Amino acid sequence: MKGDLVAVQLVLSLTVEFFLLAIVESWMLETEAMRLMILELSNEEQRTREEEALWIEKAAATSHPPRLLERGSEDHGYDGQRTRLSHVGFIDHHRRPRKPDLERLVVAPLS
Repeated sequence: MKGDLVAVQLVLSLTVEFFLLAIVESWMLETEAMRLMILELSNEEQRTREEEALWIEKAAATSHPPRLLERGSEDHGYDGQRTRLSHVGFIDHHRRPRKPDLERLVVAPLS
């Protein structure tokens, strides 16, 4: 009788130990999988940043650099309008057109 009790206790002890080891191993595998996924995402982000940097470098190398103009010089923009610069600086072809000077406009009466 006492031998049966010891055998049952041994089987229960081994079963609990087996399940605890299975739980710990499962947790470790899950943790490793998460770590690998994070590492893969990090590497993908790094590759994306490197590709963007190469694309920017390539675009900068193939595009025409802005020209520096003298004070008061004129240049034709992409839209064909003349751009007069009042200061030394880079041409800005994409800026909005100036608003008309209301004091200089002459309004005729409607009669």
